Amino acid sequence: MPPAQSKRASAEHLPRLLLVDDSEAVLALEKAALGSTYRLDTAVNGRLALASMQRDPPDAVLLDLSMPEMDGDQVLLAMRADPRLRDVPVLVISTESQRARDTLKLGADDFLAKPATAEVLRRRVGALLEAASERRSLRLRPFLFFRCGPQALGLALDQVYLITARPALRPLPSAPPHLPGFFELYGQPVPVLDLAARLGLDQDQDLLERKVVVLAPRQGVHLGLETSEVWDPEGLPQEDVLEEDRFAAPFAGLKGRLHCLARGSRGLIPVLRGEALLDESELGALARELSRARA
Repeated sequence: MPPAQSKRASAEHLPRLLLVDDSEAVLALEKAALGSTYRLDTAVNGRLALASMQRDPPDAVLLDLSMPEMDGDQVLLAMRADPRLRDVPVLVISTESQRARDTLKLGADDFLAKPATAEVLRRRVGALLEAASERRSLRLRPFLFFRCGPQALGLALDQVYLITARPALRPLPSAPPHLPGFFELYGQPVPVLDLAARLGLDQDQDLLERKVVVLAPRQGVHLGLETSEVWDPEGLPQEDVLEEDRFAAPFAGLKGRLHCLARGSRGLIPVLRGEALLDESELGALARELSRARA
């Protein structure tokens, strides 16, 4: 990748700030202090700021209070009433220090008195974004998603013990084909379930490229799930996690068979219940319902 392209690509991953102030001098100072660390947009009054946020919510807002057309208090009230903007962190920057307490009650995350030095501005913005990230992580539900042949599936991350390359297996006497064998983990046997085979799916990955997801122990037993591919874990907000009462076609028949449905980066994915994978009758019913959902 050419250097200019590489810089543009890396800049796209920087947090984006919206600087809102009717003073060009203040905006110039904020841009000089923050421009090398963040992507910056600007607005010179509250009305333009709110319109910009509604088009594309920023990662954080630096907000003046006294502005023409719409002041900072009005912007805050509108943001906290908008589901897309209510969690966007706001640092109010104003000469009106006497309004700090009321502004925080309206929903601002922090207040900084003008004039502020570049060093203080950078430190407070960094703390603002870090606190927002911690709040988001506490609200997110973590999942591990993987693929068995063409079927994407998931597990709640707390049901996962470890992920490993597919080891050499020792056979299980008289076991069905979808239980190809077991391996030892810290001296304990771990039976491996070829999930693609059990679900009636064509395995499309070479044996050496497959992964085994080892479930947290249940009834003192670990179970390994042989998969085609494992993706990075994802944390999802609650609105992207569908409990049974929100299942709709083609997944309505999976009520009672799944932990939930999760809308991740690869679409709507069935999330398995770890305990159901130890139950042969449950596995059979799951295979039938997933087949219907794919049809």
